[in-house]
Order: sequence, then structure tokens, then C-alpha cells
Amino acid sequence: MTAENLYHSTAAERWAWFLTNADKLTQEEVRSLFPDEEFSEAAGVLEMISRTPEQLMAYSARLKFQRDESRKDPSGQTGRRSERPTGRRRNW
Repeated sequence: MTAENLYHSTAAERWAWFLTNADKLTQEEVRSLFPDEEFSEAAGVLEMISRTPEQLMAYSARLKFQRDESRKDPSGQTGRRSERPTGRRRNW
């Protein structure tokens, strides 16, 4: 099977060709050869697991930072409630 006849192949044949040739393809080539989203996602996973431990640590730190930043509200707070007393007493 070649890249030229991937369009007319079965899903199993496309996956077999992808897994055999993924290390030679760029993300752009994967998207053009395989328009299905799962192939782009698989290419991203393969790229991530092929990184060195140092690259994985840097990636994880960046991802954590991005998640933490997305959880902040516009005022810059992290969403935690204030611990200040409200002045009300509770009768238990």
C-alpha cells in the first residue's frame, strides 16, 4: 500500500500504514493523508511518548501552567473562596 491509494483502503489498512510510517510523517502530512480526527490525535500521542524524560517534564509543567491559568477568574484569583469572616454568627 502507498500513500496514493490510502483513500480507497479499509480502516485497518489505513491504521497499519499509519503505524508503520508515522515516524516519517509530519503533523501536516498526517492531516492531509488522514482527514479523520483520530489519526491526528494518534500522531500527537506518538509524538508525546517519543520525547525524552526532560521534554516530558517540560511539557507537563507547561500543561499544568496552562490549566492553572485557565481556572483563574478575570480578577486574577484562583477561584478559592475568601476566608474572611462575614460578621454573622451562627447559632448551632
